[in-house]
Amino acid sequence: MSIIEEGASHQKLIEKFKSEYLPQKPYYRHSDIDIFVNIEITQLLNYNLLLSDEMNNFFRENILNNYKYKDEILSQKKKAFDNKEYQNPILSFEIPEFEIFFVAKLFIDGMERKPECQTKLIFNSKNIDQYISMRCKYKDLTNDSYIDLELYSMQIPEEKNLLGKTRVYLFNEKMNLIQGIHVFKLSKIKKGEKLTEEQIELNEVEKEIDYIINNYYSQIEEDKKKIFENSKEEKITFDNYYYNPTKKIFDKKTESMKYFESALNELLSKTNNSLVVIKYPTFPYSVIYEEDISEDYHQVFTPELNLSYENSIFNNWVNDPYINIARQDFDNKDNPISEKFSSLMLENDNDDDLYARDIRLNPVALHRINKLLNTPDFIKLDNNDVALFWNYRYDLKNNQPRALTKIMNSVKWGNLKSENEFIKNILKQWKKIEISDILFMLSRKFSVNNLYPNTDIIINNNFEGMKELRKFAVTKLGEHSNEELNFILLQLVQAIRYEDISIKKINSPLVSFLIKTCSKDTILASSFYWFIQCEADNDISSITNSHNKNKNNINLNNLKEIIAIYELILKEFDKNLSEQSPDIYELINNEKKFKNELVSISESLTKVQKNENKKRELRNSISNKNKAMQEEYYLPIDPRIKIKGAIQESCSVFKSAKCPCKYTFKVQEESQKYNPHEEKDSISVMFKYGDDLRQDQLILQMINFMDSLLKKVHLNYEFTTYKVLATSKSDGFVEFVPNSRTIFDILKKYNNVILSYFKEISNKDEKVLEKYLSSYINSCAGYCVVTYILGIGDRHLENLMIDNRGRLFHIDFGFILGRDPKPAPPPIKLCQEMVDVMGGKNSPRFEEFKQKCVNAYWVLRDNARVIVNMFYLMIDSGIPELNDIENLYKLHEKFVPGLSNDEASTSFLTNLEESINALMPVLMEKFHAWAQYWK
Repeated sequence: MSIIEEGASHQKLIEKFKSEYLPQKPYYRHSDIDIFVNIEITQLLNYNLLLSDEMNNFFRENILNNYKYKDEILSQKKKAFDNKEYQNPILSFEIPEFEIFFVAKLFIDGMERKPECQTKLIFNSKNIDQYISMRCKYKDLTNDSYIDLELYSMQIPEEKNLLGKTRVYLFNEKMNLIQGIHVFKLSKIKKGEKLTEEQIELNEVEKEIDYIINNYYSQIEEDKKKIFENSKEEKITFDNYYYNPTKKIFDKKTESMKYFESALNELLSKTNNSLVVIKYPTFPYSVIYEEDISEDYHQVFTPELNLSYENSIFNNWVNDPYINIARQDFDNKDNPISEKFSSLMLENDNDDDLYARDIRLNPVALHRINKLLNTPDFIKLDNNDVALFWNYRYDLKNNQPRALTKIMNSVKWGNLKSENEFIKNILKQWKKIEISDILFMLSRKFSVNNLYPNTDIIINNNFEGMKELRKFAVTKLGEHSNEELNFILLQLVQAIRYEDISIKKINSPLVSFLIKTCSKDTILASSFYWFIQCEADNDISSITNSHNKNKNNINLNNLKEIIAIYELILKEFDKNLSEQSPDIYELINNEKKFKNELVSISESLTKVQKNENKKRELRNSISNKNKAMQEEYYLPIDPRIKIKGAIQESCSVFKSAKCPCKYTFKVQEESQKYNPHEEKDSISVMFKYGDDLRQDQLILQMINFMDSLLKKVHLNYEFTTYKVLATSKSDGFVEFVPNSRTIFDILKKYNNVILSYFKEISNKDEKVLEKYLSSYINSCAGYCVVTYILGIGDRHLENLMIDNRGRLFHIDFGFILGRDPKPAPPPIKLCQEMVDVMGGKNSPRFEEFKQKCVNAYWVLRDNARVIVNMFYLMIDSGIPELNDIENLYKLHEKFVPGLSNDEASTSFLTNLEESINALMPVLMEKFHAWAQYWK
């Protein structure tokens, strides 16, 4: 038999297999679904059947007690609804029926995958809407994967009471991923017991309930949508409708809705079980269980029949040793023939994109692309890799969401055809633009002015394509909330320097967007003003000193020009505020006046010689005779907090030539709710004059951002993200954390036993002590991970602190991204005394601590690109520690790209173990303690 005939025989076999066993419609493989496993709990049916008589009576009594206030609640709802100035009325408040929550545990191949997920407290069984995202992706599932869902009550006298449990399977018997809405039986079960098949399986009535919910739910949602759209033109009154602005649901019902409710209620009366309604994510097509294609076993290519690898459904047909040889050749970047071929392909302007639309990734290209996707976005691609990403751009668009930035780097910028095709056919059709992609588009890599040229791309001042790219990025910024923008505002202000700007003309969509958006929000406006003010600071000596250390430095004339440009932007922002938002304009002027008063005091203190005289001078400056210091001011670090007058006895001057001052201010009653500290009527800040606080400001911004990433997946590490604000390149504010001590002071006072401090602050109450220890473990794990990733150096026991609730936190971030003044510093600051608080290295608490570290590390690894890109946008800020882009490679390597989560965990825990056992830090701490003793 010839090779052609043999190939034809194989093709017939494939077609027969496909027609008999695979769906005839298009489908996805589960191994291609690169998103986290998620479900939504939408409803709880027959909830009361899970409860004992005692529990039912308990709930009824509570409902009756709350019912007394029904009229008052409805009156408040109506008042809020009728108030036109109140834009977000809280109308969804219901009289609580109970307090419950769900815990979801994912099992893969019979083993539980940590961490488990917990929903918020739920008060109403009708509209639960609890979204659960597991820390594992669909592509990593096995065909027997499932989620165990446990229901707990918090309203019973016990702290945590298990009411019921169910098993939510992810694949059906046909090996298809389950989609849509389904019901599952909640069985009463004791904690620790396993579910039986009988407890999981639905009876005939429950199968009917599942059928009716699955088939009619989509129709009901459509009806609700139509009602909402039709009611937009009508006057909605509180008496006629119940309106929830978030869900857009009305009590007004269609016939199909009434039928649905009637049929469902009838069926529910026939079952003695409680049911939970689960909404699975839906995809355009079926998702079949199919593992990733092996890198070592592939179908033999038969060019005569075009039996390409991509068309084969058999993934492990023949071992082809030539694949590995080809891969080695492909990785050889110094091949001159290959480089010349790649260069010719890029220069061919007549190349039609029809070929690119049809081409599919082969195993060799896929291997190389996966390797490159684990490199930083800003890395310069060689000609081979540029051609690789450009050739497969359409296949990557559909199948690899992380590849967008690499495709951006492969565009031939300055070539109209290449630019237009990328922007129109790739960029604007990309499924989801991540915030990391947006930041990269606005970075120096795509600078559209000659002040900050990108030496990697030479396009002879033809910036039109890049301007379109940056404009597109700004439109995508508009899709994010003010809260999300606040996390990256510092970087967006830095991105302005790469815009189409000059002293003569500022033609920047980004500047227009920021001025317009920030003018409408007090917090954004205040932050934006001070960030711009910092860049407009014309202290050339301090600027040139920092930029001279920077390998990305620009000449002095360009520095002066960029300062002048930021001054123009500041004036434009002031003008816009005065016209569009006079209240915010007055608030910022008030902040400026307050800062100037503190500058004046600091300047006078520097002229005083003795420390005692400085303290007297400070108190005279803030005395009642000084009317300026007794006025009402808004605090620049948080413009929601209004202060009036300082508490003289709590103010002090630190021993330093630059005279940093601690001020304790009285907080006005109406803004005390925004004070994050226990003593709401006062707040303490340090004003530093003559110091550059921008690096501390950046690191605390990053810790705050990482905290938000962790909280999105319900992981709270109790970070103490005190605020730092640089108001120029040489002064600024630092928030004090009250009731906190350094670990150095604690060890000194409590004979080297930190646990003794915990016993004192808990008054030896076991429950309180346990709570404080839990907070300590949480915060210690969180800070161990973030300081390791950010490479925070110069860690000693005087810049590690613990507050009176057991929460540990770090201060003083003068050394970052791996730099450290000490020899052989440990990668993680965790000394033996800190471990002893947890009971030692062999204790259950320490195991819990390590698990928390791993959980945080996994989540932050998933967000590595956005974290690295936020730093990349700061490379021209003049911050000394960002003077070398090589430091960003070190940051990138902290996420150990390319390793699995389990391998990354092993790497992190190895560093943790080495840090605890390191000898040099112990010696340095003893030397430091000796030096402190002899001060």
